[in-house]
Amino acid sequence: MRQRAFVPDVGCLEGRTLLSGGVRVPHGPVGLSGVAFNLGNLRNRGYFEQYALGGNFQLLRTQLAVTSAAIPFGRVDGLGQKTNAILDQMRINQANGVAGAVASAYQQVAAGVKADVDARIATGTVFVFDKGG
Repeated sequence: MRQRAFVPDVGCLEGRTLLSGGVRVPHGPVGLSGVAFNLGNLRNRGYFEQYALGGNFQLLRTQLAVTSAAIPFGRVDGLGQKTNAILDQMRINQANGVAGAVASAYQQVAAGVKADVDARIATGTVFVFDKGG
């Protein structure tokens, strides 16, 4: 009986290539829509506002994870861990009665995502193909 050769999943190979290759991309720069990026930022703001009105923390964390999945190289750059650290600090600040903990966390998340994308644009691994309002 013949055995079939192992054929790896394309996503698995791409992740391994990116992790071992640093900032170089084997297939050229990745396009990012400015409109989609701005909409993601607006969604994140809405998620934080919903949470501030008595929302569920786990839902906030999940919603932000889904939104950040659309950011090119976010997983490789550790965007999820950075966001989770900000959210954990937000919870600590809320427990200590720090005013504006949710608004501050939103600003930090938005700035972190923007910095991540700007760094990738500077290295040439990401380009914006529309400016988005």
